Amino acid sequence: MANGEKLYAREVISNVIPNNVFNMSPQEVIPEQNLKLANAREFGISVATIYLGLDCTREELGLDDYTVFIMGNEDPRTQYNTRAEDGLYIVNCLNNVIPDSSPEGTCTMFFTMPIFGNDVPKDLKPEEYKKYKNDLAKKYIEDAEKTLGISIMPHIEEISVATPVTFARYLGTPEGTIYGYKLSGWDNLMARIAGEKTDYAIPGLSFCGGHYTRGDGYSSAYIIGDTIGKRVAKRLKGDA
Repeated sequence: MANGEKLYAREVISNVIPNNVFNMSPQEVIPEQNLKLANAREFGISVATIYLGLDCTREELGLDDYTVFIMGNEDPRTQYNTRAEDGLYIVNCLNNVIPDSSPEGTCTMFFTMPIFGNDVPKDLKPEEYKKYKNDLAKKYIEDAEKTLGISIMPHIEEISVATPVTFARYLGTPEGTIYGYKLSGWDNLMARIAGEKTDYAIPGLSFCGGHYTRGDGYSSAYIIGDTIGKRVAKRLKGDA
């Protein structure tokens, strides 16, 4: 359905996570194996993002780079295990690549913290959510000030904080995942490629994006999008 209108197609390529597609579909047309697979897979990473509008230029701020990766520990495993207290985050200033992306005399920054949806406290009450977001922003902004040697707090004119809850609301994805299913253990790249023909076998429906064979990432998305597009085009032309 689109604005109340039914649309029909011989082929559909979905960048919507299979869990959501199956929830929107008549259950009798979904093979049991497909449902079991979708329910067995782990959801991939989401993020928390802090968006800042500042009353100074990026030169006055003293930020010379577009992207800065800040790590709490040089060991990836330790970094992952302690991500709630001392994890990786990314600081971006768009004005470094697009100088007029904000009004003259100002600049913008955004912080991105990789976080899994289940990292959000399960006992978090609606009335505590605002404090949770504010505490998250304060923690990372203060850490960036200390690490980068710049003053951010006094220059903040606007601030908005998004969490996996936000992405779940706007994207409709389980646990707010932005990268589909996690590649790990039994559900790795080789296993997905080997089982591709049987994993999702609904005629006329193909998947792409981070929840398909190659997992998340820009290059993976480009490759699988190109592969599925060509495959579907061949079927439509009767060549496959």
